[in-house]
Amino acid sequence: MPLRRLYVGCALQSAGDGFVLKIKALREELKEHFFVLEFLYPHPGTDQDVYRLDIQDHVANCDLMLAIGDLPSTGLGYELGSAIEAHCKPVLILYKKGKRLSRLIKGIVRSNVRILEYSDLSEVKSLLLAFEQEVFSN
Repeated sequence: MPLRRLYVGCALQSAGDGFVLKIKALREELKEHFFVLEFLYPHPGTDQDVYRLDIQDHVANCDLMLAIGDLPSTGLGYELGSAIEAHCKPVLILYKKGKRLSRLIKGIVRSNVRILEYSDLSEVKSLLLAFEQEVFSN
């Protein structure tokens, strides 16, 4: 069976290099279980290229999305809206304990969306695999 296409979204513009490196390492770890769609950072193209890649290619064509909501991000919010409202994609939204997630995001109630806290990025893989099993077991 082919691997499911996974899009990992998170804040990039407001994130420090350390956070971005941790997310890149997480994506590498997830490649064992998923075909991970790559975001490019820094993106060498235009703003329109970023939009086309992230929204029209990745969000529209992924099988599921993982959103790391540790940092405020207009872009991630737009990706979530597109994934959930326009494309009805299964989405796991995670945020680190002690961080504040937007109340608008916390208010999403959909059968294919889960919002969970995590303590350490090392937990993300098991949370995502459990979510995948839940969503695709039917």
